[in-house]
Amino acid sequence: YKASLPTMYQENYLLWSKWLKNELKFQCINRILEVKKPKNVTYKTKTISGKTHAKAWVRILGPNNKKIAEVKADSKGNFTFKDLNLKALGGKKITIYSFIRDNFESRIFFGEIVKEITITVSK
Repeated sequence: YKASLPTMYQENYLLWSKWLKNELKFQCINRILEVKKPKNVTYKTKTISGKTHAKAWVRILGPNNKKIAEVKADSKGNFTFKDLNLKALGGKKITIYSFIRDNFESRIFFGEIVKEITITVSK
């Protein structure tokens, strides 16, 4: 004789354990976001590289919150935006932020914005 939990409890346990693993992953994040190169972003800048936490997604938003570019950081947290076109953004502010994209319950969601910085694009 082998006792087992009803199916409803088994499904809830599996869902809860997935949620718990995601929450633990979010708590163990090294919350850094640094732009390494270039030191000054101008309208002629074609690449921006930096460091954040491992396997994070990094996104650049323009002044109207329109997505300019998005990349995934490598296992060491290094990221590089290539072939940027910032000519129309001279003198305006852009926002760079890192976030976790995870798959929970077969849905893609954004856990939380881990770190955010604002940069003014020089003319």
